[in-house]
Amino acid sequence: MKGSGGKPTFLPCRELGALDQLAAADLIIESLPELYLATGIQRTDLRCLIADQFHDDSTELFAAYAILCEDGVGGAFSAYAAQQGRHLQEGSMFRLISEMQPKHRPCFEHWLFQHRTRIPPIPADSFYLARFAAAPRRRGTGFAGDLLQKFVSLNPGCAICSLHVSNTNHRAVAFYRRHGFVVFAAYPDGYSSMCLHLDPSGIGPDIPESRGQ
Repeated sequence: MKGSGGKPTFLPCRELGALDQLAAADLIIESLPELYLATGIQRTDLRCLIADQFHDDSTELFAAYAILCEDGVGGAFSAYAAQQGRHLQEGSMFRLISEMQPKHRPCFEHWLFQHRTRIPPIPADSFYLARFAAAPRRRGTGFAGDLLQKFVSLNPGCAICSLHVSNTNHRAVAFYRRHGFVVFAAYPDGYSSMCLHLDPSGIGPDIPESRGQ
């Protein structure tokens, strides 16, 4: 499956063809590599597990979307209402842990506990961006900005869009700031939560001039 007529196609990952689902799974892995590497699952098997989650409505990745271009999957993200976050995250982790070798489970569960202590809160009524990645060949072209706007456009009526970003990923922090996101909370040795406040009509950011963005 390719984008028709040279025009990129935006659709849920579960509606992609089998090979494109695997390509989208690769991008999902790259969006949070420390999580997936900690599982100890081989990359080939991990891609298949993630592609399976595209079809499982008890996981975070049922809400995954992709942009399909003439040369394949150009980007992918997963987003959902923050109030659903705990349930969906637990579903995703259960699917991963159930496929891990028993010897890897204690280390992964310890890593996951430590990871969660580094994640600051987000507004409970926000629309949350859980995964986000543009294909390497598309980076630096403005494509990631278009992909981010697709996320914002899916907002189901929340006044805020939210996400987490590693404090050491300065390029990503700068990217989100350019697109109107501001820091909501930060843990110095971990991640920051960032928010985009939408205007009352839900179209575009509502950023006071005093912020100087």
